[in-house]
Amino acid sequence: MNLLLYAWYLFALAYAFLLPAWLLGKVLYPQHRQAVRMSVGLALVVTVMPVLAFGLAMLLSTHLSETLLLAMSSACNVGCAAVLAARFRKRTRALED
Repeated sequence: MNLLLYAWYLFALAYAFLLPAWLLGKVLYPQHRQAVRMSVGLALVVTVMPVLAFGLAMLLSTHLSETLLLAMSSACNVGCAAVLAARFRKRTRALED
């Protein structure tokens, strides 16, 4: 395997596994320490995301593929980032008042 393929695997690991875990932990437990947030996020990504991916594959009558997993990760990342942005906007408005 070449170096570009290893780089793709590292990117996919970070984007589809670590980033959703970090964002989910930040959304669900914003006041706790980083270790607690990351462990909760990893537990959810490891348990809930595969079940949702399998259910979505059944609904779409297709198989689990890289495209489906990356699309689900993208939806999770965008949703969590939107929640964090809304919280940040709300907090800055409260500071201005």
